Amino acid sequence: MHNITHHISLGTPPQSYKLKYILSVDVKKGGQFLSDRALVRVPAQHRNTWQEIERIATIGKPIHIAFGYDGENTRELSGFIREVRQEKDSVVLDCEDGMSLFRRGVPSRVFPSDTRLRDILSYLITALGIPFDLEVSEDAQDIVYDRFVIRERTAFEVLKQLKAETQMLFYIRNKTLYVQGRYQQDSAVRAKRAFYDFSRNVEKSHLRYVSEADRKIQVTWQSIDLNSQPLEETVGHAGGERIVRQGYPFTQVQSLRRVAQEELKKWSYTGYEGYLSGWLQPYCTYGYLVQLKDENYSPREGTYFVDKVCLSLGPQGGRRDIYLSQRTD
Repeated sequence: MHNITHHISLGTPPQSYKLKYILSVDVKKGGQFLSDRALVRVPAQHRNTWQEIERIATIGKPIHIAFGYDGENTRELSGFIREVRQEKDSVVLDCEDGMSLFRRGVPSRVFPSDTRLRDILSYLITALGIPFDLEVSEDAQDIVYDRFVIRERTAFEVLKQLKAETQMLFYIRNKTLYVQGRYQQDSAVRAKRAFYDFSRNVEKSHLRYVSEADRKIQVTWQSIDLNSQPLEETVGHAGGERIVRQGYPFTQVQSLRRVAQEELKKWSYTGYEGYLSGWLQPYCTYGYLVQLKDENYSPREGTYFVDKVCLSLGPQGGRRDIYLSQRTD
């Protein structure tokens, strides 16, 4: 029998403060979210916790969250406190990862034609003056803006716009801003995987197998060129559902094709929809590959990409929900 342990600290050493008593922790992580989030609940009345938290837990203060078994804790989120509020008999710390640093305004700027996505991202990091690296995958390198304007906006608002227009995944991991297409492993988790066996370490399963051959979907991305003439790019399979999107920032065919392909990936793939529930170990996060073993249905054994992960720690124990998607083997 293993004992669940946690290590949650506020601030930076040597002035960091460790939370000894917690009611629950909920963490949600995934490339499609733009930022990883966590809710930490502590008892408000236990040994004057509210007065202590009110003094220590201030908005913007660094927080580090780790939990596991028998003192072998794994870091699940490092970020900052965005909000402190009281709910009934608990104090709630609403936390966000390093994306919180992008919630500041940046100087206005007009980018000229043929501006690469990477150029805009580099400007945001430089304008904020934060020590972040930038990693843009090869497929995102094809995206070129005809014109892009930043005016009285935060860097976070700009990233949110870029994410919606390009269909790429934007997220922070270990002080690096990653931008890439779906079903790819970034350099931080490349070749990393977790092993799940339905007969050993899967508590519950809420999975549905889907096949690309059974989901004929065609995506058309529309825009206008520099002469105000209609421009569109179509990808996928005819004879089924047709999805039409409009994205006017792009006037180059390769950019339209790239964002159309990313939209298609969301709807058409072979693999699983849904999630499986396990315990805190093995460690697994989004971008990992899951090696799945199923003695009752061996044809679906294989390797699957992890889209997102939700964790919970509370009176009922610890649980890790792994959301699977495309099969990779």
